[in-house]
Amino acid sequence: MLLAVVVIGLGSCGDQQSPMQPVDAVDVTTENDGQIDPSQPAVLEIQLILSNAERKLSRVKVDIQWDDGGIPSNTSATSNQDGLVRVEFEHGSQLLSVRANPGSYSAPGSIENPKVLFGGKTHHIEMVLAPASAVFGTVYDVEGVPVVGAQVACYFCTPQYLDSREQTQVDVFTTTDENGKFALGGIPAGAFILDCAFEDQMSVWRPGGVVKEGEAYRDLEIFLEPAHPVYGQAIDKNEDPIAGADIVAGKPNRRKNRKTTNYPTVFLYGPRAVVTRSAKDGTFILPSVPESQGWNVKARHPDYALTHVVVDAGQIDVWVEMDATISLTGLVSDTAGNALKNTQLWLLTYEGDVSAGSDAYGNYKFSDLRDVDDVYLIAHHPQHGTALAGPVVFEGKSQVVNVRLLAAQTISGKVVNALGEPQSNVGVQIKGALPRANFSESRLPERFLGIDSSLTNSQGEFSFDNLYANDFEVMVYPVGKPAVFKQGVHVGDVLEIVIEDK
Repeated sequence: MLLAVVVIGLGSCGDQQSPMQPVDAVDVTTENDGQIDPSQPAVLEIQLILSNAERKLSRVKVDIQWDDGGIPSNTSATSNQDGLVRVEFEHGSQLLSVRANPGSYSAPGSIENPKVLFGGKTHHIEMVLAPASAVFGTVYDVEGVPVVGAQVACYFCTPQYLDSREQTQVDVFTTTDENGKFALGGIPAGAFILDCAFEDQMSVWRPGGVVKEGEAYRDLEIFLEPAHPVYGQAIDKNEDPIAGADIVAGKPNRRKNRKTTNYPTVFLYGPRAVVTRSAKDGTFILPSVPESQGWNVKARHPDYALTHVVVDAGQIDVWVEMDATISLTGLVSDTAGNALKNTQLWLLTYEGDVSAGSDAYGNYKFSDLRDVDDVYLIAHHPQHGTALAGPVVFEGKSQVVNVRLLAAQTISGKVVNALGEPQSNVGVQIKGALPRANFSESRLPERFLGIDSSLTNSQGEFSFDNLYANDFEVMVYPVGKPAVFKQGVHVGDVLEIVIEDK
């Protein structure tokens, strides 16, 4: 008897590709009969069933991940006509996860459920998979003739996500028949996008959007156009190559330009963008650019300013000349000089706030600061404190600011009445002195980080932690009584604030 029931589906991925949806922890049911026998194999049985139906899913590939003596291993099997997968393991193997691939009628799904598999025992899982959606359509060339033998790929993600990745695994694919038609099933409810290629052609309009569970979408169209590679090189002002520049190329306004279909949630999107990186000699290749279209190319590198160039229709090569950027770099450390990783830093500029994190060696970097005159810097680590540095004056040159965080920078105290009795649930705020007259209070670290307000506890006590070196004002706001203000307070001070009855 199969007792462990798992209902699995794949949700919409929004602007990013969604992994298999995890489910609540479910025990793998193990038969009660028989003794554990280390000399015998452990048997894992997986029953695949379609939700809201009694259909047992045959010919569905299942990927099983298991731990073999501390080494993650993978094995695959396909369900039989009864929807059953049966795999043997050595005694003591640890099951890690099970993934059902897209089937003819079922959407993909997975579970993660570490479980030791015992020899001489049969372990059961029942996986109830969501019904899959399907798409049907025709691929046409630039003259409107159906294309035979074109490869059609489906990705379970948005076109925006697909356009932001250099490599993305195809989820399901097929080939057009003698009439240029295609049919693809196994698509989970949520976001999807199709793509197609055939003999130096690429899709310039392709369906994508959102599908509902178990629905069929017919009469969709994909349009191909001749395409060619474009060869490029990223260089600096001296025409020296720039390695490791991130290159994104695509049709202008590709995220806004789309065409409607017969379905309100399915649209035709333009050609897929190309995401690549320049090699050691600065060269890169855009494998397919439609011959009739001009494309925008964006190049990004931490040591250079963001650069945009245009590839005109029919152009076969492009030079991307990048300007060296002005940057702010430095090391974050504690009082002992130990580098602090995972420190969050914010650069407060007139244009807006930019954030970065320190790496495994405590280093941080803010790039492309050509238009910045002077800035302040906030650094914060929950275990090591907060710092406010600045003003950092650039004067057209990159700057280095090392940040040292001091732990246990605290202002604490107690609120009492005239009789010395503690006052609970009294609002307390702190405010640091502004580093200069035109500095906004909202950018003081305590306000910026949301650590400037508190309530006294049942003993009338309050505490503000992770502060920084500054002169502070402490403000106490008792209900129905005059506020009390304490100025000239510094980190490390312990206050007793008396509320007067007036």
